[in-house]
Amino acid sequence: MIDELINFYKTIPNLWELSKARIAKQWRWFALPAAVALILLILLVIVTKVAGITDITVARWYYRLTGLTTFIFFWAGVRHAYYYFKQDVVVMKMFKMSPYFHVALISVIYAVLMWVINLIILLTTPVNIDSSVFGTILYGVMSLPLMFVVASILGLLAVLYRRTRILFYSLVIISFLLVPILYIPSHTGSVWTHLIMLNPVCYLVKGSAEANVIGLTSVSNIAYHLYECLLIAIGFVVIYALNRYVAYHKFEVTPHSDEMDDETSRGNSKNKAGKVEDKDKKETTRERSVNQEPHEEQVGQGNKIGSSTDTNSKSTQTVDKTVREQIKRSVETSEYK
Repeated sequence: MIDELINFYKTIPNLWELSKARIAKQWRWFALPAAVALILLILLVIVTKVAGITDITVARWYYRLTGLTTFIFFWAGVRHAYYYFKQDVVVMKMFKMSPYFHVALISVIYAVLMWVINLIILLTTPVNIDSSVFGTILYGVMSLPLMFVVASILGLLAVLYRRTRILFYSLVIISFLLVPILYIPSHTGSVWTHLIMLNPVCYLVKGSAEANVIGLTSVSNIAYHLYECLLIAIGFVVIYALNRYVAYHKFEVTPHSDEMDDETSRGNSKNKAGKVEDKDKKETTRERSVNQEPHEEQVGQGNKIGSSTDTNSKSTQTVDKTVREQIKRSVETSEYK
């Protein structure tokens, strides 16, 4: 653990240069959420002044706009941070550098941008709406570790599985339905209010919106702050476990890798020896078969020669018999005469 910290401290300059070059190329990812939030704010200011809407309705729309801005910046930062995490894990491992530095830097940038936009929204609210700069700063700071945890977990899952983006978009849709943007919960403490408060993203959205519209009341729920800190701590434990699991599973590293290598090498040597013996046996059988073929051919030729000699001897014997018979006949006829 100490060696990793020392190595991380030594590689910070290289990581900083790499992150600056990457952020300079990906500036559109940071400018797009800010542009969308500012356009929505301008439209809200124009509509509220032209239409002459009551203060309560204006407060509700500012509540929704602040929550929507927080929601957009949070998930845009998570998507930007985890999208390149798979590539960083492979590349950084070769140079013994941490892939989490870039995730932390992106989380800081999006948290600062989110706080700046929420502060701009706070300055444009009407005078009779209570606001809290401290609450805006608090929820901007709390968004940083939560963004880092969610992006790191999704990045580690992306190393193991290909279709992590389906999980990402599912989380975006579900969390959007469970945050007070479309539906603003009442302060009476209904069941639906307690259910949506279990969503960790709701902590940021609800807190930032209440800080811009209600004021310091958004910071008074200490139990909710402790609940969010507990979820963030559990997220860091999950990151620690997944990091080791990815290292063992993706790069095929096991705690007893040396013993496994010895056993596999022994098994491979045995298999190689068995294969060599099988090859030797096959070669000897081939040689025997090759040697037997000419021998069989020689034997066959000898048999043919023997049979031919036998037939020749038989033919000579028959010729001799016929000659002898003719001689006898000629002698007998001569005597008769």
